[in-house]
Amino acid sequence: MRRGGPLHLFARWELIRRRLRRTRRLVLMLDFDGTLAPLRARRSQARLGSGVRRLLESFARRPNTAVYLISGRRLADLRRHARIAGARFLGLHGCESARGLPPPSRAYRMIRKLKRRLAPRLRNLRGIELEDKGLGLGLHYRLAAPHTAALARAALRQALRGFNGCLRVIDGKKVREVLPSENPGKGAAVTSLARGWTASTLAFYLGDDTSDEPAFRNLPEAVTVLVGRRRRTAARYRLRGPEEVREFLERLELEVG
Repeated sequence: MRRGGPLHLFARWELIRRRLRRTRRLVLMLDFDGTLAPLRARRSQARLGSGVRRLLESFARRPNTAVYLISGRRLADLRRHARIAGARFLGLHGCESARGLPPPSRAYRMIRKLKRRLAPRLRNLRGIELEDKGLGLGLHYRLAAPHTAALARAALRQALRGFNGCLRVIDGKKVREVLPSENPGKGAAVTSLARGWTASTLAFYLGDDTSDEPAFRNLPEAVTVLVGRRRRTAARYRLRGPEEVREFLERLELEVG
């Protein structure tokens, strides 16, 4: 984690401009909820502004630029909400791609068992949503009162007893996600992407949640940007929210022409 917190990206824009002048290939990697689209009480309400979509589609059309969206959402759900022509999508924290999913395993079957155990314990808790991702579960409590959210988190801890490390929990913004331990997350996903980069590649990674921290750590040469409130992070820079992400994309478009 960076001592003193990350610097605001626009305060170091001249440095970014100099790096862009030496760049032959540009890679943009972005989270969706809370980064490109403002967080909503219900995930189904998340919307990507037409201006942001136009900018990303413009980058995706460039011959030496790649645009990736890396999200905890399922791949089909991410595509449906983002609708960015030419972009490449990675769902379930990078585990699900156009090539499909890893073959089923005992750990993935444990997800089904956990749901059967957990769902009845949440039935009477108002504002709690248990999202079935097929190969993961999301316990959402954005709409719940604090006491109810605490009860839901306790129910999850109890339901996880006995799984002996084959499942892991990611603590996000008003959500706890349960994934098979075999899903290595966004850090492994970006490491795999980086294997094809040359010294003249400049990569940007923008994300807002704790699930993005492994990606920040695994990209020491990239421009890593925390979106949202200042907190301890491995990212080098920060932006205040999706509105500033759009401004970043507009500035970047002017720089690359």
